[in-house]
Amino acid sequence: MECILTYDIGGSTFRGGLINARSEFSIIETAHQYPPAPDHRGYSESDPEKWWQDLLGVTRTLLERPEAKKIKIIGIAVSGITRTQIFLDKNGKVIRTAINWADGRATKQAEKVAHASAQIGLQGKTFGPVNAFHTLARLLWVKENEPDVFARLHTILEPKDYMNYRLTGEWGGDLISLSRILTLSQQNLSIDLLNLLDLPSHIIPPLREPQAQLGIVRDSLEQPLHRLAGIPVFVGGMDAWCGSLGIGAIKTGCAYNVSGTSEVFGIITDSFKEIRNLVTLPWGISLYQTGGPSQAGADCMAWFIEAFGDRGLNSEPAMAMKKLPKMERQPEPILFMPYLRGERVPLWDPDVRGLFLGINRRHSWGDFMWAIIEGVSFANRQILELASTDDTPAVQEVRITGGAATSDLWCQIKADVLNLPVVRTRSKEAGLLGGAMLALVGLGECSDLDECQKKFIKIERIFRPRPERTAIYDRLYKRWIETQTLLLPLSRHLTQDIANGISMRF
Repeated sequence: MECILTYDIGGSTFRGGLINARSEFSIIETAHQYPPAPDHRGYSESDPEKWWQDLLGVTRTLLERPEAKKIKIIGIAVSGITRTQIFLDKNGKVIRTAINWADGRATKQAEKVAHASAQIGLQGKTFGPVNAFHTLARLLWVKENEPDVFARLHTILEPKDYMNYRLTGEWGGDLISLSRILTLSQQNLSIDLLNLLDLPSHIIPPLREPQAQLGIVRDSLEQPLHRLAGIPVFVGGMDAWCGSLGIGAIKTGCAYNVSGTSEVFGIITDSFKEIRNLVTLPWGISLYQTGGPSQAGADCMAWFIEAFGDRGLNSEPAMAMKKLPKMERQPEPILFMPYLRGERVPLWDPDVRGLFLGINRRHSWGDFMWAIIEGVSFANRQILELASTDDTPAVQEVRITGGAATSDLWCQIKADVLNLPVVRTRSKEAGLLGGAMLALVGLGECSDLDECQKKFIKIERIFRPRPERTAIYDRLYKRWIETQTLLLPLSRHLTQDIANGISMRF
């Protein structure tokens, strides 16, 4: 049996799988990590070697499974978190810890990038927006604050690209993950912007389509990778894109929701439209997504259980949620702002913080859990409403994937909040399936990604909005938006007080 070996680097897990999409056969293995947490300065960093060791461990376990003995691996593809930079010298050695997706330090540098971008004009304008999470803002921060490191820097790679480099010895990135440094007009690297910022172009690796072959697995790698020598490795894509491919959401009139440690939400259109505070990116041939990643998601629930306990229900969010519908809920709701790590889309502000509003003496543990689920869902709705302009084709459905998508309760609440059908597909590991699909296109097994989606995606269940619940959530969402407008500036002031020397550590 011929299979694709595929990996998915998430915010808190590293998954691997052997997948034959033609027969829906798969073997999945997962290595758990702790999600990155910013320190009091807003810095959040990771050791790239941990990802590599996870790849080795997951691969070893997969290849040792009895079911894998008769499998022939014909291709390898990696999907993974984006907005995370690994810094390498000219010999491919890591020269500092990676700056990861949760890091918000480069605010001032983002302003410089935005100013330089404005000077170029429309011909050189890049996909946006520019903010503290931008690749070039992070590079400028290192240049200004760690000049010795910058002097040794040859190139930066995202986590999945670093895995590919370790496998093949080839530098490379994909045109979707790094589209924020591509021009709108030609969708090529904005050399003018790099020149204005005095950043050498070799820092950005060669960029290709996700389904392009990068190279082959080198021989003489450590066990168990020595068994994979000569197998083609494909460029791969960011987790949100591979996840949306793996649920059949790369098509117009569709929204996608990668619902995991953090959330990614976007709508798919056939024309480029720049909307303030949202990310519009190429999403395939003649397709664009408008929306983007948040900092909030199921991690909010994990935090609440860790911080306040669950009264013996279970320490795992998924298990705790199964108990939630059986708990009595107070009629007066609590509102939750899910900004425990600051926020990306649509606020782009690392200094905002979360809050609960409307607490009374009768509220219990379950009421807070409901508020968390609804608060994250309201954040999805805000992106949907911002992205749905008057001349945008109506969204017909939301396709969902990620760990939180396994919860019927959360899927139903999202359908009620969004007032749209929420579609869950059979594949429980959409990022892995999406990676396998792009490898199959690269190998010529499918003519294009659209054929892959039509051929391999199967619907498991559709959660339809309940009109009586939708009417209630419409009113509650208005209160949520009012709360965001009025109170988030106050939460930002608290964060900035720390930077000004006010601390509760006596």
